[in-house]
Amino acid sequence: MYFKTSRITETGKTMVEFIEKVDLARAQNKAIGDEHDFTQYRPKFGCLAGGFSSVIFDKETVVDTAVWKNVNDGEWMPKKSSKKGKVIYDAMQACTTIDMDELNAIVSVDPFNSNIGYRVGKKEFGFEVPKDWIEKKTFPKDLIEVTETEYENLEK
Repeated sequence: MYFKTSRITETGKTMVEFIEKVDLARAQNKAIGDEHDFTQYRPKFGCLAGGFSSVIFDKETVVDTAVWKNVNDGEWMPKKSSKKGKVIYDAMQACTTIDMDELNAIVSVDPFNSNIGYRVGKKEFGFEVPKDWIEKKTFPKDLIEVTETEYENLEK
């Protein structure tokens, strides 16, 4: 099921704050990446954005194995046993993280444990929620049900 709401509704205003927090988390992660020369990262496990579960360097980069440990084929995390690695690790841990439940709580007043999709438009936000929630969950009154096409084509 698909829904949308204007940025000026109560849900819309909450989403504006949520998106600002997502942008902050991504900026913090990018700054650490720029400082330590990795080009990609995976968000912390269980998070929609922010934090790190691993980082990826360009193939040409020679990774300092005194500082970084390979945690998955070509994915790295700083070694907490090295002084430099611990400093990097602590900086990563200090980054803003956004738990998936934060987004879920915006769309439903009932607690739940699942993932929803969202889109950001210039004037509206869109949400994609599982059909089985419709009968079980209470949604904010300012959400308007829309078609998948309307959701996919929110004005950007």
